[in-house]
Amino acid sequence: MADWTRIQGVADATGGVTSKNVSFAGAITGGNIIVGGVLLSTGLTLTSVTDDKSNAYTVFQSNDDATLYSTGYRSNAIITNAPTTLTFTASASAGTFWTIQDEFSPPTGATGALTVDGSSSAANVAGGTDVAFPNFTTAKTDDLEYATAMVSGTATVGTGFNSGTGSGTARFSEWGIKTTAGTVTMLVTATGNFWGPAFGINVAAGVGGFAAAKQNLKIDKFKTPGRSQGPNAGLFQMKAFPVQPAQATVPQLIVEILQARQRASYW
Repeated sequence: MADWTRIQGVADATGGVTSKNVSFAGAITGGNIIVGGVLLSTGLTLTSVTDDKSNAYTVFQSNDDATLYSTGYRSNAIITNAPTTLTFTASASAGTFWTIQDEFSPPTGATGALTVDGSSSAANVAGGTDVAFPNFTTAKTDDLEYATAMVSGTATVGTGFNSGTGSGTARFSEWGIKTTAGTVTMLVTATGNFWGPAFGINVAAGVGGFAAAKQNLKIDKFKTPGRSQGPNAGLFQMKAFPVQPAQATVPQLIVEILQARQRASYW
């Protein structure tokens, strides 16, 4: 079974604005999701994320340590209509307005609900080699593990994870796969202090259905002569026949019998 795959990503550092647009290199492929992180000046919040095809996004795991504000966001569902550009809106003009956005393809057959499965925030964490984000715990299987490190220096991938957007820069993402539920400790190598969310994303398997063959119904009513009560008095028989001829391996369905016996009357 194919598992989580990163498709593309982009980071942006345009500041001094309340709202800004950031575009992927190409349109998002149907069936994929978008996740990312944002860093703002302290005292501000990220109020919304939207895209050019009107898809909805959730902002979560927000944290303000009185130095900087960081948060994560994710698409509310599987993307189906090929957006290219995300629009980020802050509560006021932000001198620091860093964004990271990544596109991921979920595991084969994962087409259901998209949920956050555990999260944490790093805030002014001192850099070094394989420095840990705060732990978070997942409750589901086959999760995407994802983190963004917004750094006063630069960042590269930690041991056991995969590089995402911006390796060797101040705006960096990394990811992994958590096959079983449990504790996640994401590691990053940074040359300065860093901020940002770490979280798990789960996409449920699609729910299948079944096809029921259409049926024609035929109802027979056995008339009782006069007022006599014979063995078939008041007997109704209902039969169901497939609309299309049944295949040789499928016998004709006969649904039988609803019996309602009349009392001392005749038709």
